[in-house]
Amino acid sequence: MILLSAKDLCCRSAMQLKFFLEHPDKKPSITQNQIQGVNHQYNIAKQIPNLIGEEMGNFVDFSDYRIYFTNDVITKDSIIEIKNIDKKREIEDWYFKSCIMQCAIYATLSKYTNYQFSTAKFFVNLGNELKTFQYPYLNKDMQYLLYFGDERYKIQISNYNKIFEWIKLKVLSLSDWNSAKEFDNIYKRKEFDYLYHFFKIQRI
Repeated sequence: MILLSAKDLCCRSAMQLKFFLEHPDKKPSITQNQIQGVNHQYNIAKQIPNLIGEEMGNFVDFSDYRIYFTNDVITKDSIIEIKNIDKKREIEDWYFKSCIMQCAIYATLSKYTNYQFSTAKFFVNLGNELKTFQYPYLNKDMQYLLYFGDERYKIQISNYNKIFEWIKLKVLSLSDWNSAKEFDNIYKRKEFDYLYHFFKIQRI
């Protein structure tokens, strides 16, 4: 079983993913900005009502791959992605779109696991409680929210199947270099524009 991070699936091209799968020692180290983002997330999570837990996720298997993902925050009816935004810096459009795309992909993976989550191992190893949660409403989706600095957005998926088909297409392209290159020729820097057909963004 080949492990693949959903975060990498969102942020990297197929060629980059293929390279790092073959050379895991070459993956970039965690940056100071990422550490600040995690600390911001933990501070915000403490203020969220109806909190079930932080860093809760699951995985989806198909073919030889296991895609694992971790949601920042789970409440009794919502999944929340939290982004730390430096108010002193101008936010480029590509970064905002990449965050929205990540939300759409995580929302889809969450749907395909029937909204069943458990605390990530790394978070438990930090001394946090192992929690599990199963959303009880079979005919109702959990809402997916993005906390983008001080701004709040709701991501509404209109076609989970199409997004999941795209996820599988990208993952299966990693089987060889030619397939990865072909995928990037079609979708690189166009992924948001394609996926945006299957979800809506509402500022709240």
